[in-house]
Amino acid sequence: MGSLTPVSADVRYQSEQAFHDQAFEEGTRSKVSRSYDVLQECTNVYAGKLMALAGPGIDVLEYGCGVGTDAFALAKTGSVVSAIDISEEGIRQTRERAAAEGLNISCHQMNAEDLSFDASVFDVVCGRGILHHLELEHAFDQLRRVMRPDGVGLFMEPLGHNPLINEFRRRTPSLRTPDEHPILLRDFELAKAYFGQVDVEFYGLFTLLALLVPESKLRDQLVARLSSMDAAVLPRIGKTARFAWYAIMRMSAPRPTA
Repeated sequence: MGSLTPVSADVRYQSEQAFHDQAFEEGTRSKVSRSYDVLQECTNVYAGKLMALAGPGIDVLEYGCGVGTDAFALAKTGSVVSAIDISEEGIRQTRERAAAEGLNISCHQMNAEDLSFDASVFDVVCGRGILHHLELEHAFDQLRRVMRPDGVGLFMEPLGHNPLINEFRRRTPSLRTPDEHPILLRDFELAKAYFGQVDVEFYGLFTLLALLVPESKLRDQLVARLSSMDAAVLPRIGKTARFAWYAIMRMSAPRPTA
């Protein structure tokens, strides 16, 4: 993606904040559509990878938080958790839930492309469905800046290559912000300019067929079988895996900032 001018960037930030403030107020941000059950394997793998990185004294930044995201589970491991979101309402709800559960989570309304944290302060930076809302050159630059040299970035993001998924997105504009851009293969290549190691796993290709079946136990069984097919096939089909729905990206070895 090309760089945005300051004026267009301001408009984009305001649009994203307004959309997510409304989503948090209406509770739609924390409600998971049943269509996402086809991604259960991806969600489980992501959660497992993230919890494996957490632990007592580990400094973690959740990049784009909310009442239903990972900051709470991370805090329960003893990790030192900071959480940011562009949405003031999202931060308010996150802070209230953390207080209600007795969890120490440092919550900040913040622009993910212009973090106010010092350099090299986080062991782990993570997020679900956040990078595709951002200007990636700025986001990757900020991520490598705040990560420690041995730090890890872990993200679960939607992909933008499948024409059927893209047509669904086109037909449901109210479900998304106008500036979001599902991740493309070139974006993984871009990440390599900021991180020495970028590893990607793809999820949700054959499991998309389950969306043709009405919600039922049969669909749940079909999702399980198709998830097994995804696990067996996607690592072996090279760039064709880009037609999957989601990817998990692990970034490490942040390159020195200029």
